[in-house]
Order: sequence, then structure tokens, then C-alpha cells
Amino acid sequence: MFRFTVRNDGNVPETISLSLDNVPDGWYSIIQGPSEWTYPAFTSGLVYIEVLVPEDSNSGTYPISFSVSAISPSVSEPPIQVSSTLNVNVVELVLDQSQTHTTQVFSSGGLSFMIYEELSVAQSFVPSISRISRLDLRISFFGRPTDKLRISIRSSPHGNPLASTEVNYWMLASGWGEKDSWYKWRLENDLDVTPGETYFIVLETNSNAEQGSYQWYTAYGLISDAYPQGSLYWSTIDGWRTFIILKADATFRTYGY
Repeated sequence: MFRFTVRNDGNVPETISLSLDNVPDGWYSIIQGPSEWTYPAFTSGLVYIEVLVPEDSNSGTYPISFSVSAISPSVSEPPIQVSSTLNVNVVELVLDQSQTHTTQVFSSGGLSFMIYEELSVAQSFVPSISRISRLDLRISFFGRPTDKLRISIRSSPHGNPLASTEVNYWMLASGWGEKDSWYKWRLENDLDVTPGETYFIVLETNSNAEQGSYQWYTAYGLISDAYPQGSLYWSTIDGWRTFIILKADATFRTYGY
């Protein structure tokens, strides 16, 4: 997202208009707020421009023209026009860490770990790259959850979120065992991480379990370990715990560069 300050240094009101040109096909550009409005004399305001880039875009630098036009209705002078260029840098995201297996039970899509008001769940992972841009989770819901699902990345399960988002249950797959139930979270800002350090994906909600819960698909094993670099944790009154004998890992994929 780009941020600009528009200022009227004149002693009369001016009408400001904004425009974007050379936006590639398939991209979306959003000027937050009206594209034209009037500034009183000696005032200023912030303008936010967001450019949404499709995931299949090629890497590279894309110049987008940004124009500002100012005209004073009370002065018979031609409008003042200023142009600039927004350089949008697109990098190719690579799959870094992943755990995509689930323990199968009969014909279901796999076992899952419940998440509700009294039970939060976390999965640790160790990145090998320095920036995380996207996180995929295979999650769904049962019933009608009374609260959003909060997803965050932290340096410890009980630490402050380094990046976070909230998801309404209707944005997720419902029921038991839908194999296409991957939720893709594109971080608003790339998260800087230290390769080789341990981080945690934490899922929590205040939803009443009797009315609805969220499910995070998980792989369990006594011998095999689906993701040896990390483990699944769950919260209790006494703090966060993990399995001692049984090996368990929730499903996830991290992308970055």
C-alpha cells in the first residue's frame, strides 16, 4: 500500500482529483476515499493507494503512473497537474515449510483438532527463508461458531502476534473431511523472520463449543513424524502442552522469499 500527503498551501479552496494509469491487465487498484474532493485553504490529508496483484503475475518491477490535478473554483486559472510513478515490485513466492498430511479415518478427510473458547491450538515451524508472505491452513468449522477465528504467527505460543488476521466461519469449508478446505492468508505486510529460529502458528477463538467450533486438520503417529521440525501444542489452564509419546502436526504451508 502506498501513502501520500496531499496539501493545499494556497489561500483559497482547491478541488483535488487523482488518477492511475498503466495498471496491468488483471490487476486492481484502489484509491481509498473519493478520487476527487475539495481541500480548504492551508489544509492537507492522507491518500492511500492499494494495488492488488494476482498470484500468477510474473516477478519484476511494474511502473504505474499516478497523477494529481488541482483546480480552484474561485480562480480562473488552468489546473495544476503533477505526475509521478509508483514502482510495484513483484517477487516470486516459494514454498518454504509445509505439512499437508492428515490421519485418515474411514472415508473422512482426516482427523482434526478442535478450537473453541477453552481450547487454543498452535503449530511450531522453522523457516529457512527470511520473509513470510503467505500462510495456508487446512481448516474448517462445525455448527455455527459464535466468534471469528483468530490466526497469528508468534515467536512463542503465548507471545504477542508478529502478524495476525481474523476469519469468519462462513469463509471456510464446512463439515467433516472436505479435502479442498485450504484457507490462504496473504499477509498484509511481509513478515521478517530469522531462518533456523522456531515460530508458532496460533489459532484461537471465543466461540462457545456447544454452538460451534473450528477444526484444524492434523497428522498423528507413534513412529512417523509428519513434520520433524515442529510439533502441535494446545492450551490448558496450566499453559501450553504438547504430546510426549504421540507425534502430532497440524497442516500448514508457508510461502515467502
